[in-house]
Amino acid sequence: MQCDVLSLTDFSISKDRKIDVCKLYAILTDIARTYEETTNKVNREGERLMLEFKEKLRVTPLPEQWNTQSQKVASYLVNTTAENAKMNLEHLATNIQRYIGENKKEPFGLNTEALCDLYGKVLNLYLSDKNAKISDELKNDYKRLAAIQGSL
Repeated sequence: MQCDVLSLTDFSISKDRKIDVCKLYAILTDIARTYEETTNKVNREGERLMLEFKEKLRVTPLPEQWNTQSQKVASYLVNTTAENAKMNLEHLATNIQRYIGENKKEPFGLNTEALCDLYGKVLNLYLSDKNAKISDELKNDYKRLAAIQGSL
């Protein structure tokens, strides 16, 4: 590859082939902008989902806000994808919200901080790859925290 000293706008790869540096820079700038916009969008979506999850666990709902039907929640995860773990944690939060709404108290043994922490870890994995497998540590945390389902 040679650089034309007189014109720094082109790189010569061969006698017949040149690369316009300005066009290349424009393409790279566009890719960087698109990546940044996508990353910001994913971060905003993650923040929104996390806020909704926390609200279900921390805010005493009005009767019209909670689901009167109990959602199915696995006591342990056979399908260990981030998508499945996220869905089960959201269903668990919905069931906890219903319990709090009906009983005006939290279920015995509820650890909202640990549940939110687990959801945050699963959510981060989900946002990067929904089909990614969660770690054994997260599976064990899920199993321990999902045990509260029995008292709902």
